[in-house]
Amino acid sequence: VQALKTAISACLTLVHCSLNRRQPVNKLHPELLGEIFRLSLPSTSGCLYEGNPNQTVSLKAERRALMTYMQVCGQWRSIVLGMAAFWTVIDMSSDSAWSATCLERSKEAPISVFVQYPLNEAQYLPLVARGHRIREFYLDIPREQRAVFPTELPTLLPAVPNLESLSIVTSCYIWDSDRPELDLERQPHIFPEPPLNLTRLLLKSPCWIPGGVPYHQLTHLHISEGMPFDLLSFLTFLRQCRSLKNLVLDDISNKGIEKVSDDCIPMVELPGLRLLTLGVNQGTWAAFYLLNHTLLPSSVTVHIIGLFAVDVLKDKRLHLPFTEAFDTLVVESTSEHMAIQAAGPSSGLLIQSVGMRYHWANIRETGETLRNVLSRVLPCRSIERVTIDSAAWDATMQILPD
Repeated sequence: VQALKTAISACLTLVHCSLNRRQPVNKLHPELLGEIFRLSLPSTSGCLYEGNPNQTVSLKAERRALMTYMQVCGQWRSIVLGMAAFWTVIDMSSDSAWSATCLERSKEAPISVFVQYPLNEAQYLPLVARGHRIREFYLDIPREQRAVFPTELPTLLPAVPNLESLSIVTSCYIWDSDRPELDLERQPHIFPEPPLNLTRLLLKSPCWIPGGVPYHQLTHLHISEGMPFDLLSFLTFLRQCRSLKNLVLDDISNKGIEKVSDDCIPMVELPGLRLLTLGVNQGTWAAFYLLNHTLLPSSVTVHIIGLFAVDVLKDKRLHLPFTEAFDTLVVESTSEHMAIQAAGPSSGLLIQSVGMRYHWANIRETGETLRNVLSRVLPCRSIERVTIDSAAWDATMQILPD
């Protein structure tokens, strides 16, 4: 009887395999099918490292996607097991068996490494011989370590000569009184040798910035939810990042700037900047001073997003030369947000106010403020095309300058 059951099972497996091979999707070449699978992984879509560091790293989603493909059929399992690109996200913070499997199956492919501080021997030893393969490094600092300067890391981590992206994320609240203020002078090294190929740096809730980083060649810099810092020191720091193409500053705040005159604040020149994003859900002064003391190229696009996005532009001292070529204005107003987008041939400005502060239901109270901001910031006489998308068209018309 057992032999009969085994024979029947083998026959059914053969039938299923034969049917699977005849499916249209399985007629694709294995390399092409594998590439389709790879492009659907969370890490490929950018949510692991290249996106917003406020977003939780979805390592479980990455692992779940791999397991899903491997359980469909034998052919798909063989494709996943045989492609090194499927195993390049290495989580050194939890399951050592899984990370060892990924390191082995990734062969010599470039890898992305997730490490939680403080490190233990099981975390750093497997990386020692693979430093040259690390392209992305994600350091997660738990809340209980939020005030620690990790001075011992260079003795634990390998040299990463080919590192391109570094993310340092601290798990804590925005206004955590037990976290020290961001110290731009204290820059602990985390690698034994400077990562000379680094071009992307993402920091969330930092109280320190990494040392040995070639800031002059960074193309992407993202800082979010930092403690109040000295604005003069920050602008001085930013002046060395002249190669930036994408700068994101999300809910950062400054201290003591009201005691400093505008003449004493250094100008920052970022000639290659293409996108500047400012998240403003707390104070507005840091965003205002950054806009007013940065020489932005004529081809830049500026996004100002958050509860107080409009308030950043209220100060009459603000001057934005890149808006002079604007010829298009789009206003979108819903029950949850208001978005004002102006653009020209090579530059743009997006003001997106999230929440109830400036949406159409409050337009009677806020319309004059919005109208004054637009008339001062935008070259109204050059605007040739205006589009309004609003549930209250008549009310939204009130914000347009005469």
